[in-house]
Amino acid sequence: MSSIQPTTVASSGAAGTTASPPRILIVEDDPSSAFILQKILSRGRYQVAGMAASSGQAEQMARETKPDLILMDINIPGEQDGVETAVKIRREREVPLIYLTAFSDEATIERARRTAPFAYLLKPYREKEVLITIEMALYKARLDCIGKATEQRLAATLGALEDYVLTTDAAGRLTYLNPAAERVLGLPHGAAQNCPISELLDLRERETRTRLPEIAERLLQPGFRTEPSHPLLLVSPHGEVRLVQIQTNALAETDSAALGRVIILRDVTQLDQLEENIRRTQKLDAVGRLAGGISHDFNNLLAIINSYADLLLLKAKPDDHLTKYYRNIRAAGQRGADLVARLMTFSRRSATPPQTISPAFVVREVEKMMRPVIRENIELIVDAPAGLPQLYTDAGQIEQVLVNLCLNARDAIAEAGRITISLTARKFDSPEAARLDLHGPGPFVLLSVADTGCGIPHEIRDKIFEPFFTTKEVGKGTGLGLAMVYSLVKQNRGKIDVQSEPDKGSVFTIYLPAIEAPTTPGVVHEDAPVAAPGGHERILLVEDDPNFADCVKNLLDMHGYATVLAATGEDALVHFQEKKGNFDLLIADIVLPKLSGRALATQLRQEYPTLRVLLMSGYENLHAGEKMGEGTDRLQKPFSLNTLLERVRRLLDTPQSAAMPEASATGKAAAPIA
Repeated sequence: MSSIQPTTVASSGAAGTTASPPRILIVEDDPSSAFILQKILSRGRYQVAGMAASSGQAEQMARETKPDLILMDINIPGEQDGVETAVKIRREREVPLIYLTAFSDEATIERARRTAPFAYLLKPYREKEVLITIEMALYKARLDCIGKATEQRLAATLGALEDYVLTTDAAGRLTYLNPAAERVLGLPHGAAQNCPISELLDLRERETRTRLPEIAERLLQPGFRTEPSHPLLLVSPHGEVRLVQIQTNALAETDSAALGRVIILRDVTQLDQLEENIRRTQKLDAVGRLAGGISHDFNNLLAIINSYADLLLLKAKPDDHLTKYYRNIRAAGQRGADLVARLMTFSRRSATPPQTISPAFVVREVEKMMRPVIRENIELIVDAPAGLPQLYTDAGQIEQVLVNLCLNARDAIAEAGRITISLTARKFDSPEAARLDLHGPGPFVLLSVADTGCGIPHEIRDKIFEPFFTTKEVGKGTGLGLAMVYSLVKQNRGKIDVQSEPDKGSVFTIYLPAIEAPTTPGVVHEDAPVAAPGGHERILLVEDDPNFADCVKNLLDMHGYATVLAATGEDALVHFQEKKGNFDLLIADIVLPKLSGRALATQLRQEYPTLRVLLMSGYENLHAGEKMGEGTDRLQKPFSLNTLLERVRRLLDTPQSAAMPEASATGKAAAPIA
């Protein structure tokens, strides 16, 4: 009895996983040799899966019994010999193989060697040699199985990584690329094998775009890595530019040197864009706060200019030759007010309530903004006919859509070219709306922006509206412009379509649902001042800008009102105490030093509930969403004197019961201003 103990093979059964003796298929046409092998295997505690005497039987038994090892005689009867039979069996299933032979020619031995058998057993058989050879073959098969499983797990792991992973030998020649690296470098599997790393990777400085030919030597240095604050540019053979951070490690170490390197390139392009977007958002927040303060001061200046122009027009005689100058000053002031309002609307991050707007007016306003921005060698053509259906939307959002499309068109034109903005109207029935994937049937305004630029390649056309997708160079764009356009169009229940061919330009068409209503101008400019009804009521005016306060007081005095002027909220309280609350209307700037106009009004109406209140503000849309109490109103600077007189008269003509809230338990009225 031999002392060799066979390797057990795990098998799964109903009761769980159990160890069973290896099953061996014998392929031998000589009955006596087959019998001897069977006896040897049984004494070695192996299980005989079957005994085949021909190539056909061997294939069938291997398929049915699924043995753990095959003892294959090279010279067997049938359509092919043992070598060819082994090749066919191993195409279906990997199984360790030991050839049996008494003698064979050199050519047959060479063919057998190519099938990677574990060993050859020469006849006549010696029991100990047979058992040791089988045991070693099974052991090697088990190690190979573990190695292949590990290799598969490693391949799956590396294949799932978004990092670009490369390995090299000690001389810097490529030995492996993971799928992500193959994609970014545009190389099919195995195409760059043994390629020097210096020829494979085009790495450049981020700022100067200078190529770094010496980087190959640095990549082979132990522990090389780029600083997080200083990533490099990786330029692919097809021109794609990615921002990468690099780290290298030894692939394997001997006593003297590394056998190779693992090079990991982490793509930080999107991360860099996100960080840049955060920085840009922070800058925009700061600029927005600054713009808000500037708009307040600018609106106050415009209020003074417009108000004095109104006063001059009121006092001028019809035949006065200076009237024309006064009107020009007033018109310029109004244009300044419109400009501030348009800029603040465009830069506002939160949408304003929708309103009925004329699309032609919005297009014309965007045209004014874009003329100075578009290069002189680009012609801007606008076709925006009047009389189109109106839109019910936020005009600022439509302006943002148009500006982004125009800037995108400008960047697509390398030299001279043309940008065309056009407006049309169409009515779609249900089948047409369904075919075009519109929100529903009905009237639509079609807004298109066409350019004669480079066009969009077919392979990226479906990606252009994805956030952070951009074909522009690093630092030239964030990839958010068209994504924002798409989002705003969807918010307005619209659809955007793009038609483009490389080198033939692009046409972006936006379908926006329209409302069927009479068209009106986009903004109604206030008329020149005319004689407005006055009165004799008592008014307390609280304004810290002496020039504007003097202008408003003169206007109110001209129309018969008894006006008292205060520069601060504290002064206003003193006047109220002196006059024992003998005022019908409080006109106060919201922003005052120490005691604000809103706080002043709230405090006074606690004690004088019949007091009407008109609050003024130079801040754009300050607290516009707040609910005003009855007997109160708000006026945005700059305003015309006509508007001021109309608001004053309307408040004063409000019945006292409307201005007076319900009395509290103390007899005083609680009258919140907002």
